[in-house]
Amino acid sequence: MMQVKLERARASAKPGLITALGNRLRAFGRAKDGVAAVEFAFIVPIMLSLYFGTMELSQGIDVNKKVGRASSLVADLVTQQTVITKSEIVAIANIAAATLQPYKRSDAIVELVGIQVSGETPPKARVTWSQRVTQITANGVKSGSGSSFLTVGDIIIIPGELMIPNTFIVKGGLNIDYFPFTTYQINSVTNGKTGIAMGERYYLRPRMSPVVVCADC
Repeated sequence: MMQVKLERARASAKPGLITALGNRLRAFGRAKDGVAAVEFAFIVPIMLSLYFGTMELSQGIDVNKKVGRASSLVADLVTQQTVITKSEIVAIANIAAATLQPYKRSDAIVELVGIQVSGETPPKARVTWSQRVTQITANGVKSGSGSSFLTVGDIIIIPGELMIPNTFIVKGGLNIDYFPFTTYQINSVTNGKTGIAMGERYYLRPRMSPVVVCADC
């Protein structure tokens, strides 16, 4: 009778702390609640990084292509003239900058240089005129303001294959600082910071006359 009472007492006794902890851990291991939430928390940052990275890369490539086309456009329009003025150069620069739309996180800088290759041996390339047009945003509208940036008569370096004596060349180009969308949105404005430099240079010969003269540069 005493033996039966002892066995019943042992059976009814509560498990020890270690045993109870082990039971809870085993129950936790078998539980499936919240697995999807944990997986979601791990996967979402990776997926968002891939999405924004792909978006930024595609936008950067697209803007870079537009910069190349705008640079070519600048030089091409100038070489179709026999005489050009500062106001006409500003108008051409504004047209080129407009082709960059809808990108508007930084202002474009357009540079044009008239270059005369001398007939001496060896020939030298000298500046005959230059204009740098900086796009300025005012009241949401961009307009250009031009000024000379090289000294007339200075020697300028051009590709060797273009050093043909007694020839004239127009060098045209466009530069921007590319700011990725996410960085620009976080900073709200560029705050004078430097983005990724994008620019192209084109060297073209005049089409309508031996030289292109800038009347008031």
